[in-house]
Amino acid sequence: MAESSSERVKKKRVVRPVVYGNTATPFGFKRESDGHTHNWTVFFRPFLAEDASRWIRKVQFKLHDSYQNPLRVIEKPPYEVSETGWGEFEIQIRVFFVDPNEKPLTAFHYLRLFQPSFQLPNGKTQVITEFYDEIIFQEPTVTMFKTLTAGEGKKPDVKKFHNDLLQVNKRTAEIATLATEEIKAEIEDLRESLKEAYQLIKKYKNDDDMDNDYQSHESTPTMTGTQADRSNDVEGFRFRWPFPERRTTLYNIKSYFTIAFVSSLAKIMFVPGTNKLVPHNKKQFMDLWEDRSRPLITMSNHRCNIDDPLMWAMITYRELLKNIDRHRYTLTAHNICFTKQLHTTMFSLGRCVPCVRGEGVYQKGMDFSIQMLNQNGWVHIFPEGRVNEGPMRFKWGIGRLVMESKLPPIVLPIWTVNMNLIWPTHPPYYPRFGQVELFYLYLIFSAIELDFSFYLFDVYVLLLTVL
Repeated sequence: MAESSSERVKKKRVVRPVVYGNTATPFGFKRESDGHTHNWTVFFRPFLAEDASRWIRKVQFKLHDSYQNPLRVIEKPPYEVSETGWGEFEIQIRVFFVDPNEKPLTAFHYLRLFQPSFQLPNGKTQVITEFYDEIIFQEPTVTMFKTLTAGEGKKPDVKKFHNDLLQVNKRTAEIATLATEEIKAEIEDLRESLKEAYQLIKKYKNDDDMDNDYQSHESTPTMTGTQADRSNDVEGFRFRWPFPERRTTLYNIKSYFTIAFVSSLAKIMFVPGTNKLVPHNKKQFMDLWEDRSRPLITMSNHRCNIDDPLMWAMITYRELLKNIDRHRYTLTAHNICFTKQLHTTMFSLGRCVPCVRGEGVYQKGMDFSIQMLNQNGWVHIFPEGRVNEGPMRFKWGIGRLVMESKLPPIVLPIWTVNMNLIWPTHPPYYPRFGQVELFYLYLIFSAIELDFSFYLFDVYVLLLTVL
């Protein structure tokens, strides 16, 4: 093993291409002892013709819990695990490097048993999936830098792979370049629009014809959405602010009961044999939810009026009870959920925060959400601002949540599919059961760690391009 050193090589980065995936071969019959139908092998390999043990200390594969000893650790090449089975599932691949000062890398691979299939030279059919990726060591330790750069100039070991990964990588790079150029052009257009809007605002502020408007605001104090006047009640929100300054034990009990009750109602929509909810990358979400060292912001598209709480039906009762004190707060339209005192009490106990449309990003609901983030809480937001059948531009609220968090928050984008088939967006409004479609919940793998060095506009554009 190489000697460990915490000293890092500044302004240097080293890229190591890798390939991970699996092969699967059918038995041709169903084994009576356990019902298994396939032999399969999951692997993690260097793309170059090299001895990966020079920089990889070990590779850990986390299989499905139904396997005996699901945590398999491989300490020398080839880094692969062979087993038999009958179903597909997600495998966690964790790579540990020879220098422990370099953080382990975690990747996820969905085991494929049925597609895509290849015809082998011997006439047999085999399922083969291969994914090209690159490990980027940004300012690696001195030890890792020396190890990774020793004997540079190695060529790809293309004979080990069935797909033309060089061509795949080239096409991916071309698409990424085109996308980058399009995003840059859109950013410039938005910047110009913002400049024009700023000039228009200055013009109206200096216009004498607006004196009457200012006088009317002074005679009737309201929450206008400016930092200068936050002490008044939110305009349009007619009730006393429902969240207490200090939560008592009794209040917490009532809130936890409400959250659990609503969760149970949501789970009814996905009783086996009716509708089916398929969450992807749930493990990443649970890790972020249970990590209380950082504030968490989740954001998703809005396809029906009850996306929240339907999407959280994926959380088991055990997981909910374990983390219920860090359950999400979500901004909610005041003119839909807070029209009566009873509704206000019920929705606020379920951690719905009133948000007045048209009052801007500086209003009491936003202040309260930022307060929760600054306690390392979890806030969920629908950046589109309303239920919509197709993608639309995000509102600015999520930008303020990010910018005013004391710690840079983790932002986890979520994309839902077919939720409008459970609760339609058009009359008649009632839940639908027995839908053929699956209701997918994509929790995008790479959460975004945001830094306050971004301008608000740049944060907006970054979040806009994630989905």
